[in-house]
Amino acid sequence: MAPSTKLPDVIPLSDLEHGAASILLRLRQSGSPAIITQEGRAAAVLIDIEAFRREESEREVLALLARGEREIAEDVGYDLDEVLAEADRILKPTLLLESEHGTRWSRRVASWQDTWL
Repeated sequence: MAPSTKLPDVIPLSDLEHGAASILLRLRQSGSPAIITQEGRAAAVLIDIEAFRREESEREVLALLARGEREIAEDVGYDLDEVLAEADRILKPTLLLESEHGTRWSRRVASWQDTWL
């Protein structure tokens, strides 16, 4: 996806103080951040909570990818079979099966891979 070329809204602090509800609504609808100015200078950035959460999640993924790249470069890693065995041990998924009458039954699966792969 190409980066947005739309410039963020610039909102004076006095406007935020007097019209916070409408500014928050505009942020939610646009998903774009707003620059808050104080005495004519940029002082803060205001962003909708969903956009913030999305960006934080993306940052976490990028940090994990960077860590993985460093580990590969340093020849640090883990055997795939060991990782999958550890995942099986930790997750131990249970499938819930419902009978025709709504009774719930559970069955252990041999591996989390049986469930998700």
